[in-house]
Amino acid sequence: MAVPEHLVVVVLSYNGLADTRKCLTSLQPALRPFVTPILVDNGSTDGTAAAVEAEFPWCRIVRVAENRGPVVGNNAGIEAARTLNATHIVFLNNDTTVGPRLFEALRDAAVAHPEFDVLGPVIMFMDDPDVVMTDGTMFNPRLPHGFFLRREVPVRNSAPPASFLACKTTEPAVWPGAASSHRSRPRSWSRVRSKWMKSACPAATTGRTLS
Repeated sequence: MAVPEHLVVVVLSYNGLADTRKCLTSLQPALRPFVTPILVDNGSTDGTAAAVEAEFPWCRIVRVAENRGPVVGNNAGIEAARTLNATHIVFLNNDTTVGPRLFEALRDAAVAHPEFDVLGPVIMFMDDPDVVMTDGTMFNPRLPHGFFLRREVPVRNSAPPASFLACKTTEPAVWPGAASSHRSRPRSWSRVRSKWMKSACPAATTGRTLS
């Protein structure tokens, strides 16, 4: 992985304006000169785009006319990031909040672990921030009981952030399947080797609400 020179944050939003406001409010203190935020309004009908434009003028908005799922929305964000010459992309759902050092921690982890192509923070529950929601996951394990297999990652402070075996792609580039979520299995998992663990740094954690 190259050293991050321009990191674009893609926040995917479909309705849920209250959550989007919380997300962007937490995002602003985390912004740095090398970070550009984008909100993808994925066909919302609750006035999200207009509200964000008025309340968060520092955030770029990409409007998707019709909600066709998170993959389409995130791909729109990827295309926008490419036009901004992004070297790295961070994906956030609108029901997350972030710590003020998130992007610095991810950048430091990328610099410290150039052998990995994909990194991510440990994710804590919004309402119970001491409880881990998502840490390490193995994709495509050769096991009969599922597509995802959790691998526990210890949360600890370290400088640079520790990485417990992150994702190594066979083609180190952005690919359409990378914009998928757990609801929609991408076509291109074959480009990702089965090992994937996340960098662990409490300052880089996000909080996720339960839906």
